[in-house]
Amino acid sequence: MIICPVVLAGGFGKRLYPLSTIEKPKQFINFFKDNTSFFQHNIKRIREVLKDETIIITCNKLNLELVKLQLIQLNEKNYRIIVEEDSKNTFCSLLTILKLIEIENKKVDTIFISTADSYIENTKEFVKNLKMSLIVSFFTQKNLIFGIKPSEANTNYGYIKTNKNKFDIFDDGFFLNVDSFLEKPDKKTAEKFIKNKNYLWNSGNFIFNYKTLIKEIKQYQLKNFITYKKMNLLQKSKNIFYTDDVFLTLDNLQIDKAIIEKSKNLICCKADFDWCDIGSFEVIERLVIAKKIVIPNINHLCLTFNKNLLKTKSTL
Repeated sequence: MIICPVVLAGGFGKRLYPLSTIEKPKQFINFFKDNTSFFQHNIKRIREVLKDETIIITCNKLNLELVKLQLIQLNEKNYRIIVEEDSKNTFCSLLTILKLIEIENKKVDTIFISTADSYIENTKEFVKNLKMSLIVSFFTQKNLIFGIKPSEANTNYGYIKTNKNKFDIFDDGFFLNVDSFLEKPDKKTAEKFIKNKNYLWNSGNFIFNYKTLIKEIKQYQLKNFITYKKMNLLQKSKNIFYTDDVFLTLDNLQIDKAIIEKSKNLICCKADFDWCDIGSFEVIERLVIAKKIVIPNINHLCLTFNKNLLKTKSTL
């Protein structure tokens, strides 16, 4: 099985301004006590499972130097960076990844896609879940999404409705069929969901069977597939590629909306690891109070968090 690991690192984290800025978005801020970022923790998690595979990273042109620097700090050498000339959504990034695979004439069976701005605490459980899910996706030739058991009626996350007809593959793998998705429900709907054991949070981590993915892009996104075939990547060095003007004409779609919600070849891994999306000050506050992360010193900046439970003030 040939696996292509991918990290999507192109977001700007606008909801966390002024902590997260265009010049240094949330995924590159050193939130951890060892002076590392969410992006770097993601790379290290991937390397726990996929030690030798080339990691493909997508980012925007403003953050290329940050990506390169943080890879150097990890002593990471086996990577490719795709630099997006304009800020697009995750489905557009996925198409650039497929184009790079095509350009480099790689034989790929499976693509694992993760986001650079997620907090995952239980690395051991993540490793177990990812290893088993890669095997299941490969042998079933299905796409796979990682679902998280909800801990609250959170309206900032998407919800996966799973099918009661679960099936177990191997001793330590637990997988479910998927019925439907609902993106960011209102509070009342979210409260109903968490009382129903069939609903899980969408973690935004995906495994795609390569052949199935190409087939479904043709089926559900034919217009964008035709554009993708015309697209090219401009190689600037051994490891760095830039998107061309054709990239700018792609529809601005999320992977979830473009493919996942439409897929008839989809299963869900009910993940064991703790996960949250770093998308609000409330989440940052909760993790700081739990001493999972720290707020780095920021010159001339005073941040007051939800309900005044946490205050961070620069003394520089």
